[in-house]
Amino acid sequence: MPGADLPENQFERTLLAWRRTMIGVLVVLGIGGIHITMENRPVAGAAAGVAALFAIIPIVSRINALRRHQVEIALWQPLSLVVGLAVLGILLTFVP
Repeated sequence: MPGADLPENQFERTLLAWRRTMIGVLVVLGIGGIHITMENRPVAGAAAGVAALFAIIPIVSRINALRRHQVEIALWQPLSLVVGLAVLGILLTFVP
């Protein structure tokens, strides 16, 4: 693809990847929320909401940094995202 190696194209792909990640987290939270609601587990629902918020904060932070054209390497955002998604997955899978 001509121009694929240009820095501005990589920047836009990175921004779109972070947006897709946020949409995925929201979809998982929505599916988990429906499951938790059907099982009538409000404490698990609240805990899953907090875990999803913990996972969404670094995504929003990184998207805002990219919008301001701050292209430094993402350090804490991926780690925080992985921890948040792991906690969310554990909550949605194992909390009775």
